[in-house]
Amino acid sequence: MSGNAWRKERGREPLPALPAYCDHLTPMTLVALNTGLRRGELTSLTWSDINLERKVLTVRAGYAKSGKTRHVPLNSEAIDVLKRYKKQHDGDGRLFLVDSIKKAWAR
Repeated sequence: MSGNAWRKERGREPLPALPAYCDHLTPMTLVALNTGLRRGELTSLTWSDINLERKVLTVRAGYAKSGKTRHVPLNSEAIDVLKRYKKQHDGDGRLFLVDSIKKAWAR
């Protein structure tokens, strides 16, 4: 039973809906699973690397393991995640405002 259903049964006010993502790990993980990007590639992405119209993201040469720029196709789930995440953020600068996910991932 959802928290708001429980609250409704007891005559309490429902809690407000949470934003699409409450953290950065969920969208990062979903983008990684749907694109195959490495951790360093994910943390270096900027919004200008994402082209939702063309359904592609660009991994810049300096952050790619091969040292070469590459273009990664985005499937429908990755596009949905990025659109929802963009609504929560200003859409400028870095996509995920973290340098490392080691500490959070370890937990």
